[in-house]
Amino acid sequence: MTEKGPNLKISDNTEQREIWGMENLNNLIDSGGGDEFDEALLDALRFGQIKKKQLLELALKLVKKNRIELNEAKKQVYLDPLTGLLDRRVFDKELSVAEKRLHQGDNKIKERRESHKGYVLCVFIDIDDFKAVNDNPKYGHSVGDQVLRALVLYLEEEANERGGKAFRWGGDEFAIIQEGKDNLTDDQVAEISQRIETKINSRLSVPVGAEQLNVTISVGAAILRQGENKTIKELEDEADRQMYNTKKRKQESK
Repeated sequence: MTEKGPNLKISDNTEQREIWGMENLNNLIDSGGGDEFDEALLDALRFGQIKKKQLLELALKLVKKNRIELNEAKKQVYLDPLTGLLDRRVFDKELSVAEKRLHQGDNKIKERRESHKGYVLCVFIDIDDFKAVNDNPKYGHSVGDQVLRALVLYLEEEANERGGKAFRWGGDEFAIIQEGKDNLTDDQVAEISQRIETKINSRLSVPVGAEQLNVTISVGAAILRQGENKTIKELEDEADRQMYNTKKRKQESK
């Protein structure tokens, strides 16, 4: 009579035992691993249901699975819980990486003595009079949250169209980072900013009972071109200044 372990089917056929053992262990890894997997692995080793090569395969699968879960956990830490966008910490890191990549490319070009173009575009977005929505008893924070989530859909659409990324910078402020290989003039940067603002303002609204609450945004953008001596802070300050200049012009025109 063949002895059986508690978690595995045992056969007198060695090859069949190994197949059953590996199938069981793989299934346990896929379902989460844990104590049940540990016990099954010990049984498989005790009853000769797994070879060293198969043990290595399982170990590699576990490492890969754990790496994927760890990366996903890290990603969740840096996601804004309300909007699902990457937060300001990731924005700061991504902008720094983009700036270094731009200047590294510039150094390589100088070595080859070739002409080249490239840029990093920073776009800031702010919701107009958002406090009036949040502090209004008729609307409150629940409607404010709806506005934020609705805006995010359009921002992600804009960022994806331009090959960039959207971020929640903080509160009712958002940002887009875009890298490009062509040169943009200051007028073209302003046109991009205006186009994003006009497009979103024509669509941004949320239902409040039987009504629709229309909301607008103000947008400002700044560019760092290859070869320019501009810091990240200067780039951010310029984009922020352009955004508030836009907001100020709209307030003055009322």
